[in-house]
Parts: sequence; C-alpha cells; structure tokens
Amino acid sequence: MASQYAVRKQVIRLAGLIFSALPLGLQPEASNADERSKKLENFAAGLPRGAAENPDQWFEVRGEKGWKKLLLVLGYADNKKFCESFLTNTSKKSQNSQKSKDRKFRCRAAN
Repeated sequence: MASQYAVRKQVIRLAGLIFSALPLGLQPEASNADERSKKLENFAAGLPRGAAENPDQWFEVRGEKGWKKLLLVLGYADNKKFCESFLTNTSKKSQNSQKSKDRKFRCRAAN
C-alpha cells in the first residue's frame, strides 16, 4: 500500500507539471491543442484511483466549441466533493461577473 501511495504522489507532481507547462486553451494550432488534450485525457484515464476507489475529476467549462478541460482534481480524499465545491464557488463568481455570466461549469470523472 505504501508503494501505491508513493506512485500516486509522483503522478500528482507529474500531472501538476504537465498542466502548468501545457495550458490547453492557449495553444496556437487547434489540431495540436486537440491532440494534447486527448493525450492528457488518456493519461488521466490511466491513473490509479485513490484508496477509496474515488475517481479523479475533470473540472470543465463550456465554451463556443463545447466542453473544455480546465484542470484535473486529484489527490483528495473525495475528489468529486472537492470538485463540486470548486464548481459552486466558481459558478457564484462567474454569475457576479458581466463578462462570464453565462459560463457553465461541470465536474466529470477522469478515470
């Protein structure tokens, strides 16, 4: 069990590096962004679940071209609960902003 925890901790660090280095919404070429997004989705799908078999969660926003992944929630005792809490707070802030009033957010299982 300790080795699974160590592997998960390393995966969390790696995922953090990937997401900080590859902001999906800022890629200049759509096909490259789509390709990178698909690779990250496949990577997340292969991650091990936590001790309680709790899936990691994608936090997504609906844009002009459909749902886009903003971040991957992982490493919490209850990833879904944390993601939904983040979703509630983000939705409230969005509703208070004229610029992003109509944005929709969701949480979706990643693995």
